[in-house]
Amino acid sequence: MHPALLVPAALGVMFSVFDFLPSEFGWKDVLAVLAVLAPGVGLWLRVRHRPSLVILCVPFGWRLAAGSILLAGWRFVLLGFVLLFVGAILSIRKGKRARRRASGPAEADAPAPGAAPPGATEDPSSSRPGT
Repeated sequence: MHPALLVPAALGVMFSVFDFLPSEFGWKDVLAVLAVLAPGVGLWLRVRHRPSLVILCVPFGWRLAAGSILLAGWRFVLLGFVLLFVGAILSIRKGKRARRRASGPAEADAPAPGAAPPGATEDPSSSRPGT
């Protein structure tokens, strides 16, 4: 699907989710997350279009911001855990990328395990079977 069509479709779903969510928190919030999560995962797996996924998550970010008001002083503790989680994910990705760069060219030059070293041939004095 062309990205020019994905963004308006994601905006339509986003406005529908805003209409679906009630003013108070409840089970409808969980149903809305599940209802948007299924097409969102399918969209990500199929076309990997990040802007449309960000648009789909806007209503839930809005609800989380509104819900954080109810948490009063605990919202900073929650924000600390969210930042810790984001930092851990970024650190893992950075480590994987660094290991991939460090081992990329070295693995290409190394011989395959169990392979004979270059220049090694069979002994010419050994007889071949069948002759």
